[in-house]
Amino acid sequence: FWIAEQYHQDYLIKNPTGYCHIDMSLIEDHERKEDISPK
Repeated sequence: FWIAEQYHQDYLIKNPTGYCHIDMSLIEDHERKEDISPK
């Protein structure tokens, strides 16, 4: 995998009613995973 082009970044923020939106506020703290962003 690789980082997508800049215009694809933050899709869910830019398109809050998009077809693949996940409401992150519904995820409980213990369900969140460790950040796996590239370093």
